[in-house]
Amino acid sequence: MKPENFSILIDDRTEYFDRTKFYTGNENGLTKIYELGNGTIMKEGAGEDGSWFATYKTRSGSCFSVYREYNHRGCIRKKWTAFRNGGAVVGIRYDFDESGKLQRQTNEEENFLFTPNDVIRYCLDQGINLYAQGKGYVERVSYPEEGKYLYIIHYVGKFKSQSGKFRIVLDGKTGEEKEVIPEY
Repeated sequence: MKPENFSILIDDRTEYFDRTKFYTGNENGLTKIYELGNGTIMKEGAGEDGSWFATYKTRSGSCFSVYREYNHRGCIRKKWTAFRNGGAVVGIRYDFDESGKLQRQTNEEENFLFTPNDVIRYCLDQGINLYAQGKGYVERVSYPEEGKYLYIIHYVGKFKSQSGKFRIVLDGKTGEEKEVIPEY
């Protein structure tokens, strides 16, 4: 686990989902999870009767995943990078119209001075392993009216000489550890 440049994982280009490949040998459109040759894990899914498609791709050794959602024709609708294991969106979120034309870019880093890579450094310093599926993920919450921006690290393992399930709250501006809540 190490800090990395998550901003290069996606861009604002129009993309398409290969519906034919997805349904080959998968007539019911069930979620497919498979490993690419380089250790990257790919998860593909579809809505009822192909009403939408989505991919969730996590490179081997990365703390981040890329989510892409497509319309019923397989044209991109939205995409973003997120902390792995279903964590918070980081960097730029891209939204497209039905034809795949870029409509909006949202900077998810706005108001967060403590960066996603700072969170990874914090996890490294504390011995928190974000790689293991089901063992940890990072979410972010914003309360703009109160000026509060927080990271919440959900973690199962050893933390500061205790073992268990923890929720660790960090200030999104300073990185200050606000609260550590054991969960039972």
